[in-house]
Amino acid sequence: MIRVISITEEVLLRGGGKVKAIYKRLNGFSEMDGFSAILMTTAHSIEQKLDIEALRKERTLAPEVKHFTLPELCAPVAITTGVKLFNGFPDFDNAKKQGSKIVYSRDGKIVMKDDNKKSPVGIITDRKVINGKNTIYFTLLNGFIINKIVNNSDGTTETTDYAESRPIRWLKTKNDKYLVGKNLITGRLCRTQKALARNLLEMVELQDTVTFVDGIKGSYLSNVIKTPRALFLHAEHRDQKGVLLPVYKKFVDDFDGQAIITATNVHKKEIELDLKPSQEVAVIPHYYEAKPVKPQKRKNIVTISRLDLSGKPIDECIQAFAKIKKEFPDVDYLIYGKGSGGKELTALIKRLKCQNRIKLMGYTKEPLAEFNGALASLYPTLTEGFGLSILESLSAACPVITYDVKYGPQEMIKPGSNGYLIKPGKIDDIAEAIRKVLLDPEKYSKACSDGLERYTRQTYLNNYKNLVEKLVENNRPAHPAEKANA
Repeated sequence: MIRVISITEEVLLRGGGKVKAIYKRLNGFSEMDGFSAILMTTAHSIEQKLDIEALRKERTLAPEVKHFTLPELCAPVAITTGVKLFNGFPDFDNAKKQGSKIVYSRDGKIVMKDDNKKSPVGIITDRKVINGKNTIYFTLLNGFIINKIVNNSDGTTETTDYAESRPIRWLKTKNDKYLVGKNLITGRLCRTQKALARNLLEMVELQDTVTFVDGIKGSYLSNVIKTPRALFLHAEHRDQKGVLLPVYKKFVDDFDGQAIITATNVHKKEIELDLKPSQEVAVIPHYYEAKPVKPQKRKNIVTISRLDLSGKPIDECIQAFAKIKKEFPDVDYLIYGKGSGGKELTALIKRLKCQNRIKLMGYTKEPLAEFNGALASLYPTLTEGFGLSILESLSAACPVITYDVKYGPQEMIKPGSNGYLIKPGKIDDIAEAIRKVLLDPEKYSKACSDGLERYTRQTYLNNYKNLVEKLVENNRPAHPAEKANA
């Protein structure tokens, strides 16, 4: 059995295309014979478990994908080295239960309180231990301790993370800023949070495992992983002005893993031009889900994106639509997504007096259904490693008007055929592109299927399967006979 691990800082319920790409990769491996898919988060809390269950419920993450936090992966080492179960709860001689709450007392004094609640992952217990003037807070899941939190009088907070009720990690923070931490298995102090994570991960047994590092956020962990690791590069190695980021260059040049992957040929060429990758760069495009969708009359224009105006200038599309809305009185502009730019967009729509024609619809769990009912989609973006939303739109025969930026838009959109590429900030050009598509929507819709064969799910799965099997095979020790013949 080959284990495939993707490492993230935390579970994200509403991530963008990069996060969805990680989940899709794990889902793919989870259904293959001979593979086990694991999502590892460095964060450790009951919220992580609840968020994983929510992702499974909405089918974003397959139920076969396993989830472990970093402390949980360290549990076998803790058991082997003799780390003892926590047994420091106070003695009591009386327990009074009222509904979901239990009050424990000794000699008439309250020593502990429980508040129990059912959840999709089991019974969650919020426990308060009264220790003189101080209160210590515990979170338990099905009777096992997850966290202990102590708030000190100097404003610092001490958090201890447990796996199977064994203490694994301790850290002290102040105003959410990391001060110091300790590996409770070895007793080693770590002055930075990244050093603590590296120190813990170093102990985890990863035999017959391939670990995926996505972008530079998780790169600090790669040098302690001894088994094959693959670096997936998104679009972060240049900023929005096209300037090469020094931190990105240093990491890619120094990366000593076994594979470097990107989703587009355009990005591959630029990486090889800008950087000195240690391995040949492989191209594995993302895929679209060919799900049956009930046919419906195409009516409106849509945008499906996070509402982050610094990277997704949806405000420019709103201004463009406002310029041509009178020419197409039966077409509205519907914007799906959540984000910090929502209030600003609402104010802009009101200022343009377009409340009846341009609407913020909130987050949608069914983007394909929305694309299937749309005449066109607008996808403003200033940087795009791939653009899953673009691919999903094309797969639903919905032409895309997006920005002429690297990398995915330039690879998937053929101007005048399945959509248009517009320079950022050119509002009049966006308006003209919308006008052209709305005047002949059937022509653009028919062209959307051109080239989609590169992005089928089966092609995607085969590419990843072949890559991982090759990495594992190359990492296995040579047979004595092979060494003798070498």
